[in-house]
Amino acid sequence: MAPRMARVACSVLALAAWQVVAVKVRLAGEPSVEVTKETVVEGGPSDSEVLEVAPTKPPTRLPKVYDISISEGAEADRLPFEGIGALSAGASSRLLQDYPEEQRTEILDLLFKPQYGASLQVLKVEIGGDMQSTDGSEPSHMRYRGEEPQCTRGYEGWIIKEAKARNPKIRTYGLAWGVPGWIGNGTFFSKDNINYHVAWLKCMKDSWGVEVDYLGIWNEMKYGDSWYIFGLSDAIKEAGLKTELVMLDAISGVNQDFLDQFKMDEKFQEIVAAVGLHYPCEANRELSETLKSHPRTRFWASEEVSTVADWGGAGCWGRMINQNYVRMNATSSIAWSLIWSAYPNLECFGNGLLYAYEPWSGHYEVTPPVWASAHTTQFTEPGWIYLPNGEAAGLLPEGGTYVTIASPDMKDFTIVMETLQGSCFYHDGCFHTQEAKYTQRLQLKLSESLAAAAMDKNLEVWVTNATHWFHRWADASVSEDGVLRAAVPADAVVTVSTLRGASKQGDRIAGIWRAATEEKYDEKQKAKERKEGTKDIPKVPDSLPFPLPFKEAFEDDALGRSPAYFADQGGAFEVVEADG
Repeated sequence: MAPRMARVACSVLALAAWQVVAVKVRLAGEPSVEVTKETVVEGGPSDSEVLEVAPTKPPTRLPKVYDISISEGAEADRLPFEGIGALSAGASSRLLQDYPEEQRTEILDLLFKPQYGASLQVLKVEIGGDMQSTDGSEPSHMRYRGEEPQCTRGYEGWIIKEAKARNPKIRTYGLAWGVPGWIGNGTFFSKDNINYHVAWLKCMKDSWGVEVDYLGIWNEMKYGDSWYIFGLSDAIKEAGLKTELVMLDAISGVNQDFLDQFKMDEKFQEIVAAVGLHYPCEANRELSETLKSHPRTRFWASEEVSTVADWGGAGCWGRMINQNYVRMNATSSIAWSLIWSAYPNLECFGNGLLYAYEPWSGHYEVTPPVWASAHTTQFTEPGWIYLPNGEAAGLLPEGGTYVTIASPDMKDFTIVMETLQGSCFYHDGCFHTQEAKYTQRLQLKLSESLAAAAMDKNLEVWVTNATHWFHRWADASVSEDGVLRAAVPADAVVTVSTLRGASKQGDRIAGIWRAATEEKYDEKQKAKERKEGTKDIPKVPDSLPFPLPFKEAFEDDALGRSPAYFADQGGAFEVVEADG
């Protein structure tokens, strides 16, 4: 592993050299090479720094420069960019609500605040059903027939409210894993269940002020009979709601009955906003052909990643964001999970964009999938347009992918290029068909309209690899003949954008916590921070063991929700007034 990491570090320096930054790089057994200084990039190595890296095969020729055309393509071939998001489900967010207010606010900002951290554009949540759904059970809003809906139970409604407060444009999406047994007397596809789902939508609007944008049917189960889908769509409209339906959320192929229904029924096509598959990796050819008959119905990777939030997980997620569009024309990708805020001894530990499972200490960890997300989310908005595959998206010459996402008026655009190599949990890693080994130098020839949009602008350039997460390099510019030069290291992601204002404000590091105004702290820690360049990055509280012995009288807990630190695993429990 060490040689691979060193090669990555060398590649990042190669990017800096391509942007004309003064550095020295020494390969083992080779003389150092100095690049002429024009611009010193913030956060880059100093002029005198010489880095030792693992030996690689000496180059036999000058590095090749590849020409890639970037064109907006025909309008009919463009697809809507519908956002990059995450899924709170399976009780993976349970402990977040119990965090101290300061750290809870920081975490929520990291997830949802625009141009701050992950800056998520889609939030999908579980509609709780009082049943075990992966790492616990989430509470139902209607536990018996005729109960007044209570969608303030649990935490998903609260998370949606907090997301909307930070980003009013975030798109929301609800999906059931299961329902209480009274529904249809044990039959999921029933009139009871139509009423149950519409009651949740109305309750979310009445209690939280949020009209949910999308509603799925049943997580990773059969799609349902057509009468149920039509009935649910009609009931949503009768309730005065604009919520649209997402079909399938399937993990093991596409139901033939659904394909047949979609092909033959135009009314059915009209009520299906999107078809979602989980961990697709490759296009389902029959589904792709079927959807061509009705372009308004898009394809989504409606659950993705399910991989530990280390550098490998970040590599998987960053690759999927691009690869899902390049391989399948997926216009939205959604990671599970939003956050690992469940106890670490539970199944699927570590699946999340960041870690927050110690509310008693306030400790949390900002992990690299946050910044893999930011490479797209901080430079785009839902409502922008994916430019067509073959015109402005595709495979990089020596491995990896690139996509271009533009504003509808073509006045702004973002190009995301990646060669990430982290292994995904599904499909034997879902890797590229070819893995990049060295930095690829590119000349991106922009179309006349895109070149005009970028002319006389400084385009922001950001890079992430195993050692540098969301690191800003020198701005780029477009030449008079419409060429934008870029370099993409191996196992990295690079974003170039006309949009400005991206930031790493949400960054936090683990260590001894100190307030911003506190001047005295350990000298050894101070020296370490100077060396690592982390002096000005806020700290999070130290990790602490669970506070044993633990006693709970339930007097200070809010009524109607689970007590602090409790994590239901079967059924759902909440604090109520004691009789008498």
